[in-house]
Amino acid sequence: MIKATTSHGTYYLIDEDNRRAVRVPPQGRQDVYPNTEGWFHYASYSGVEVGEKLFFTIIGDSAFDWQMSTPVVSVEEVDS
Repeated sequence: MIKATTSHGTYYLIDEDNRRAVRVPPQGRQDVYPNTEGWFHYASYSGVEVGEKLFFTIIGDSAFDWQMSTPVVSVEEVDS
C-alpha cells in the first residue's frame, strides 16, 4: 500500500491492488472535503509523484466523481 502525504498535511493510503484509497486529513483540522468517511473506489488515478497532485476518478459515489489533492511531498510504502 502507498502512503502519499500532501503539502497541506493530508495523506492518502492507496491500495492499487483493490483500486481503492482513503483520504486522511491532519489531526485537529476541520475537514469539509468529500470521501473523508472512509475508503473510496477509483476507476483511475494519476499515479504518485513528489511535486505533483493526485487525481482520482471516483466510482460508486453519487455526489462526487473525482478528487484532486494538493502537491505530494512524500511517498512511502506501508503495510496494509
